[in-house]
Amino acid sequence: MNTFNLSTFSGRVLLALIFVISGFGKLADPSGTIAYIASVGAPAPELAYGVA
Repeated sequence: MNTFNLSTFSGRVLLALIFVISGFGKLADPSGTIAYIASVGAPAPELAYGVA
């Protein structure tokens, strides 16, 4: 049985959009992201940014 529930689909799209927008924000400001990674004490912030 294949049913298409519009509310489920739109909920999943909106949830994914949160992560996509967050990712673009990190890509747009790499120095800020690296500074944040360093501020929380993670080792090798530049490497962590490259992996993420």
